[in-house]
Amino acid sequence: MLMRLRCLIGQGFGIARPMPADQFVEWTKNWLVQRKWQDFARIPLPKNSRDLVLKTAIESHRKWVDGIAAYLRNPLIFDPPPLKEHQCRFGMWYHGSGTIRYGHIPEFSALESSHEEIHLLADELSVLARNGRPTEAISRLGELYALRDHLVDQLERFIRTVGKT
Repeated sequence: MLMRLRCLIGQGFGIARPMPADQFVEWTKNWLVQRKWQDFARIPLPKNSRDLVLKTAIESHRKWVDGIAAYLRNPLIFDPPPLKEHQCRFGMWYHGSGTIRYGHIPEFSALESSHEEIHLLADELSVLARNGRPTEAISRLGELYALRDHLVDQLERFIRTVGKT
Protein backbone atom coordinates (compact mmCIF):
# COMPACT_ATOMS: atom_id res chain seq x y z
CA MET A 1 0.00 0.00 0.00
CA LEU A 2 2.84 2.40 0.81
CA MET A 3 4.34 1.80 -2.63
CA ARG A 4 0.99 2.62 -4.22
CA LEU A 5 0.97 5.87 -2.27
CA ARG A 6 4.40 6.56 -3.82
CA CYS A 7 6.30 6.01 -0.57
CA LEU A 8 9.56 4.51 -1.76
CA ILE A 9 11.43 4.37 1.55
CA GLY A 10 10.32 2.36 4.56
CA GLN A 11 11.41 0.27 7.47
CA GLY A 12 9.93 -2.32 9.77
CA PHE A 13 9.53 -6.02 10.46
CA GLY A 14 7.65 -6.47 7.16
CA ILE A 15 10.90 -5.69 5.37
CA ALA A 16 13.57 -7.10 7.70
CA ARG A 17 14.35 -7.83 11.31
CA PRO A 18 16.62 -5.41 13.17
CA MET A 19 20.28 -5.91 12.34
CA PRO A 20 23.64 -4.48 13.35
CA ALA A 21 24.60 -1.36 11.41
CA ASP A 22 27.65 -3.03 9.87
CA GLN A 23 25.39 -5.63 8.17
CA PHE A 24 22.97 -3.08 6.71
CA VAL A 25 24.96 -2.01 3.63
CA GLU A 26 25.50 -5.60 2.50
CA TRP A 27 21.85 -6.41 3.17
CA THR A 28 20.67 -3.51 0.97
CA LYS A 29 22.79 -4.82 -1.93
CA ASN A 30 21.01 -8.20 -1.84
CA TRP A 31 17.47 -7.24 -0.86
CA LEU A 32 14.74 -7.44 -3.52
CA VAL A 33 11.22 -6.07 -3.28
CA GLN A 34 8.74 -8.95 -3.03
CA ARG A 35 7.04 -9.67 -6.34
CA LYS A 36 3.56 -9.35 -4.85
CA TRP A 37 4.47 -5.86 -3.57
CA GLN A 38 5.58 -4.84 -7.06
CA ASP A 39 2.41 -6.23 -8.65
CA PHE A 40 0.17 -4.53 -6.11
CA ALA A 41 2.03 -1.21 -6.48
CA ARG A 42 1.25 -1.16 -10.22
CA ILE A 43 -2.52 -1.18 -9.67
CA PRO A 44 -3.78 2.40 -9.97
CA LEU A 45 -5.08 4.02 -6.80
CA PRO A 46 -8.85 4.51 -6.65
CA LYS A 47 -9.99 8.00 -7.58
CA ASN A 48 -11.69 8.71 -4.26
CA SER A 49 -11.00 7.97 -0.62
CA ARG A 50 -14.16 5.86 -0.25
CA ASP A 51 -12.88 3.38 -2.83
CA LEU A 52 -9.43 3.41 -1.23
CA VAL A 53 -10.93 2.42 2.13
CA LEU A 54 -12.89 -0.41 0.51
CA LYS A 55 -9.87 -1.64 -1.47
CA THR A 56 -7.85 -1.55 1.76
CA ALA A 57 -10.56 -3.68 3.41
CA ILE A 58 -10.12 -6.25 0.63
CA GLU A 59 -6.35 -6.34 1.06
CA SER A 60 -6.68 -6.61 4.85
CA HIS A 61 -8.94 -9.62 4.39
CA ARG A 62 -6.56 -11.27 1.93
CA LYS A 63 -3.63 -10.70 4.29
CA TRP A 64 -5.60 -12.26 7.15
CA VAL A 65 -6.31 -15.38 5.07
CA ASP A 66 -2.61 -15.56 4.14
CA GLY A 67 -1.81 -15.43 7.87
CA ILE A 68 -4.15 -18.33 8.57
CA ALA A 69 -2.55 -20.35 5.75
CA ALA A 70 0.95 -19.62 7.08
CA TYR A 71 -0.11 -20.77 10.55
CA LEU A 72 -1.65 -23.98 9.22
CA ARG A 73 1.49 -24.80 7.26
CA ASN A 74 3.83 -24.01 10.18
CA PRO A 75 1.89 -24.01 13.48
CA LEU A 76 5.10 -24.25 15.49
CA ILE A 77 6.57 -21.15 13.85
CA PHE A 78 3.61 -18.83 13.23
CA ASP A 79 0.85 -17.66 15.52
CA PRO A 80 -2.59 -17.49 13.94
CA PRO A 81 -4.01 -14.05 13.25
CA PRO A 82 -7.04 -13.09 15.39
CA LEU A 83 -9.69 -15.76 14.95
CA LYS A 84 -12.64 -13.78 16.35
CA GLU A 85 -14.44 -11.98 13.54
CA HIS A 86 -14.57 -8.66 15.42
CA GLN A 87 -10.79 -8.72 16.05
CA CYS A 88 -9.32 -9.01 12.57
CA ARG A 89 -8.69 -5.74 10.74
CA PHE A 90 -11.52 -6.34 8.29
CA GLY A 91 -13.92 -7.14 11.14
CA MET A 92 -12.91 -4.06 13.11
CA TRP A 93 -13.52 -1.93 10.01
CA TYR A 94 -16.78 -3.71 9.16
CA HIS A 95 -18.25 -3.44 12.66
CA GLY A 96 -16.87 0.08 13.17
CA SER A 97 -16.51 2.77 10.54
CA GLY A 98 -17.80 0.50 7.76
CA THR A 99 -21.14 0.03 9.51
CA ILE A 100 -21.35 3.73 10.35
CA ARG A 101 -20.83 4.68 6.71
CA TYR A 102 -22.50 1.81 4.84
CA GLY A 103 -24.73 0.00 7.35
CA HIS A 104 -27.88 1.31 5.66
CA ILE A 105 -27.00 -0.39 2.35
CA PRO A 106 -28.37 -3.98 2.09
CA GLU A 107 -25.34 -5.23 0.12
CA PHE A 108 -23.10 -4.16 2.97
CA SER A 109 -25.08 -6.20 5.51
CA ALA A 110 -24.72 -9.26 3.27
CA LEU A 111 -20.95 -9.18 3.80
CA GLU A 112 -21.30 -10.11 7.46
CA SER A 113 -22.45 -13.71 6.98
CA SER A 114 -19.63 -14.40 4.51
CA HIS A 115 -17.10 -12.92 6.93
CA GLU A 116 -18.48 -15.02 9.82
CA GLU A 117 -18.34 -18.18 7.69
CA ILE A 118 -14.66 -17.58 6.91
CA HIS A 119 -13.85 -17.14 10.59
CA LEU A 120 -15.74 -20.29 11.57
CA LEU A 121 -13.79 -22.34 9.04
CA ALA A 122 -10.47 -20.72 10.00
CA ASP A 123 -11.14 -21.53 13.64
CA GLU A 124 -11.99 -25.14 12.76
CA LEU A 125 -8.80 -25.50 10.70
CA SER A 126 -6.72 -23.88 13.44
CA VAL A 127 -8.05 -26.39 15.98
CA LEU A 128 -6.99 -29.21 13.65
CA ALA A 129 -3.48 -27.75 13.33
CA ARG A 130 -3.20 -27.14 17.07
CA ASN A 131 -4.29 -30.71 17.80
CA GLY A 132 -1.56 -32.27 15.68
CA ARG A 133 -3.57 -32.61 12.46
CA PRO A 134 -2.02 -29.90 10.25
CA THR A 135 -2.11 -32.09 7.12
CA GLU A 136 -5.87 -32.37 7.41
CA ALA A 137 -6.14 -28.61 7.96
CA ILE A 138 -3.91 -27.84 4.98
CA SER A 139 -5.94 -30.17 2.77
CA ARG A 140 -8.94 -27.90 3.41
CA LEU A 141 -7.23 -24.62 2.54
CA GLY A 142 -9.06 -24.64 -0.79
CA GLU A 143 -12.31 -24.18 1.14
CA LEU A 144 -10.86 -21.15 2.92
CA TYR A 145 -9.60 -19.66 -0.35
CA ALA A 146 -13.01 -20.17 -1.96
CA LEU A 147 -14.70 -18.33 0.91
CA ARG A 148 -12.08 -15.58 0.66
CA ASP A 149 -12.71 -15.19 -3.06
CA HIS A 150 -16.47 -15.09 -2.48
CA LEU A 151 -16.13 -12.27 0.06
CA VAL A 152 -13.73 -10.38 -2.22
CA ASP A 153 -16.24 -10.72 -5.08
CA GLN A 154 -18.98 -9.39 -2.79
CA LEU A 155 -16.77 -6.47 -1.81
CA GLU A 156 -15.93 -5.70 -5.44
CA ARG A 157 -19.65 -5.71 -6.31
CA PHE A 158 -20.28 -3.50 -3.29
CA ILE A 159 -17.65 -1.02 -4.52
CA ARG A 160 -19.48 -0.84 -7.85
CA THR A 161 -22.82 -0.37 -6.04
CA VAL A 162 -21.64 2.53 -3.89
CA GLY A 163 -19.88 4.02 -6.90
CA LYS A 164 -23.27 4.42 -8.57
CA THR A 165 -24.73 6.35 -5.64
